[in-house]
Amino acid sequence: MALAAIFLVFLFGCTQPAEPEPMAPPAPEPPVVPSPEPSAPELPPEPGPEPEPVTTEDIIQSQCEEGGGRWNECGSACRRAREGLSCTQVCVAYCECGGIAGFNCPQGYECTDYLPEGAADAMGICEPIDETEESEELEEPEEEEWVLEDGVRIAGNYADADIVDLGNGNYRMYYSLEPEVEGFNGQVYSSVSSDGISWTRETGTRKESVTFPSVIKLPDGRYRMYFQNAGVIKSAISSDGLTWQDESGTRMDTGNNLGLDFEYVLAPTVIDTGSEYMMVYSGAMDERYSAERVPNSETHVLMWATSEDGLTFEKKGMAVDSRNPELKGWVDGPEFVKWDDDGLRLYFWSYRGVYHVTYEDEAFSDDVVFDFTTATDPNVPFPQDPPGDPTITKMEDGYRMYFGIHTEGIYSAILATED
Repeated sequence: MALAAIFLVFLFGCTQPAEPEPMAPPAPEPPVVPSPEPSAPELPPEPGPEPEPVTTEDIIQSQCEEGGGRWNECGSACRRAREGLSCTQVCVAYCECGGIAGFNCPQGYECTDYLPEGAADAMGICEPIDETEESEELEEPEEEEWVLEDGVRIAGNYADADIVDLGNGNYRMYYSLEPEVEGFNGQVYSSVSSDGISWTRETGTRKESVTFPSVIKLPDGRYRMYFQNAGVIKSAISSDGLTWQDESGTRMDTGNNLGLDFEYVLAPTVIDTGSEYMMVYSGAMDERYSAERVPNSETHVLMWATSEDGLTFEKKGMAVDSRNPELKGWVDGPEFVKWDDDGLRLYFWSYRGVYHVTYEDEAFSDDVVFDFTTATDPNVPFPQDPPGDPTITKMEDGYRMYFGIHTEGIYSAILATED
């Protein structure tokens, strides 16, 4: 509530000089010199704009709390008042976000104006997202649309899917148990399918002490699995894709040629380009993205490397730098895909959903393309449980993306292209 300022303006009259009256002869009076014109009175300065109170438009308490925020019935009306202007201390209601508890905003709103500025426990307020500004920042695909398919492909606490084409229209999916499950020991399971929709679980456990499995078929018919273990990336070999034997050594460690201090590396994806093996993986830094308040205390970037034999990799540098306003310090779950135009795409996920970049002439594109989200409002910066760890395979009916939803399982979307 803003209190209108009232100013009393004193107006000063302007006195005109009197005209001299003609005098009768014989002796003329000396001429009357007009008095100087009085200057205009100095008026008080125009009042400046009133400080705008916090407003969350039509947001209500139930909407705030259901969206993960904290309703403040009597917050300060001085939030975001312009410097140098006074404001009333009458309170207003708004939806708060951030803080140690990590309060969120409902869909269509974003968390802004954190106080105390820079503090770990800073609280912000939820304000409507400027959809015009958001749309200008994103590079949306013009002729591609990923359409969510009905049902769940693998139900339960599973994630990190990876698909291998077995030939003859058959596919095998490898996937991990989520770490929150009691008895978790990095278990990897597998299921098979002939249509990409209905999957039948194979008996037994494919491997343990593994996270983020990525499996490729080798030219000699064997299979190699790359995975994270103890903060580095290792590999295992199999003749049938079911029974695995660890390979000695480490495929990728935390060292890099950019001077980045990685706590660990994770989530590898490897592809055989025909002339070499390429790996992209995530490097985790123990620092929060500082440009704005984000959910994670770590910053992840994507690195890449090449190899002649798939075992010894030469580190190349950065593939995707997440430290920008769109990705906000978080990229994970990369996935290489050969496209119909013989191009190479790298898919990955961030806070909002699934993105991709392209690889050409030994470089990854700077511009990221936002592809897919399960959020009702695609402009929400931090939706709850976004689609994670995408894997994409071309099947008989087109490109299909599999992704995980935390605690629910693995879902799929089909790529619909315009003619």
